[in-house]
Amino acid sequence: MTEQHYRMTLSDAIALYESNDLTAKGALKIWVRIKFKENWSAFIDTKEVC
Repeated sequence: MTEQHYRMTLSDAIALYESNDLTAKGALKIWVRIKFKENWSAFIDTKEVC
């Protein structure tokens, strides 16, 4: 069985949030998944999160 997935960029998530199609909680969850994809190294800039 092939695993199905949907590619989404951070810009896509922001656009969904700004058009009220995504809650703040959902947008944050997507942001974390994009920024911290498995085996990627990342640094959290608290100003960027705010």
